[in-house]
Amino acid sequence: MNIQFWSHAEEINGEIKGRKLLKDHLKEVSERCFSYVEKGHFEEQKQLLLLLARIIGLCHDFGKYTKFFQERLFKIIEHGIKSDHGFLSALFSVWYVFN
Repeated sequence: MNIQFWSHAEEINGEIKGRKLLKDHLKEVSERCFSYVEKGHFEEQKQLLLLLARIIGLCHDFGKYTKFFQERLFKIIEHGIKSDHGFLSALFSVWYVFN
């Protein structure tokens, strides 16, 4: 079974038209973060900053992998606070960086 997870969906006239795969969104954000640091004038610990930029980009929406977020995104069920992805994403990011 191949389950698709989405980061964004666009509703037009009450119908979901545009959507973006979460894995593609995370990769794009990670590449953008890396690029910003790479172009910056960081002399000290640049390699560490580049690694952190990649990790942050890849982890920043981790909470969107929940059933609660996916169902809210496509207006199937509103789960309230359970569908908020930010806090879970931040916790996962911190855990990943320090492990």
